[in-house]
Amino acid sequence: MKRAALIVVALFLTASAYAGPTVADLDPLTGEARAPLTYMGQLTAPLGEADTTQVFLENENITLTSDLALSGGGLVSAGTDVSSYIVHLDLVRSPSTVYQGYGTITFDQPVLGLIYATNDTSTHSLLTASDASVGLGAAYYASASARKLEIPQATWQDAASFAGNVVTVNLFANTGIDDVRIITEAAPMVPAPGAIALLGLGTSLVGWLRRRRAF
Repeated sequence: MKRAALIVVALFLTASAYAGPTVADLDPLTGEARAPLTYMGQLTAPLGEADTTQVFLENENITLTSDLALSGGGLVSAGTDVSSYIVHLDLVRSPSTVYQGYGTITFDQPVLGLIYATNDTSTHSLLTASDASVGLGAAYYASASARKLEIPQATWQDAASFAGNVVTVNLFANTGIDDVRIITEAAPMVPAPGAIALLGLGTSLVGWLRRRRAF
């Protein structure tokens, strides 16, 4: 009987998943070439070049072991359950043309804050520290100075902001890298399509085993 119950739980959990954020491009404010936003799923290898502005899941539903400092001030307290994502713009072959990644990323859960480096070198340690605490470790990322946002800058100034569960990025790059880390509240496991049917199948299995044991 215990084995049957475990099968039901396993079936339900296997079918439960978070589909990931929704990305949408916005109309460019200037005439740069486009690097459209693309959700890539789980980050499994060091960040690399692409013709798009890539959005990766780094960690889902982890508990902070220490306070996490955010860009622009503020922090997320130790003990909070969070998920982390990285927005990455690093163009193939460093084109002479400036490319723009401009759009929104919408999550199921509220956004708690953003982490990024800027032209102010005092912000670089903020991003580097978060690579270890909520990222996947230094081996997955370039140095903070190589992937900072150009803030401030007279032309092609990068920008990243959030409101509620929506992040807006406006990134420009040709030879450099732009990285923005997004911290959200932890996402609860929700039934994916077919999960309820699988749960019903598991429940039927429990009933069948009960009847079989009764005979």
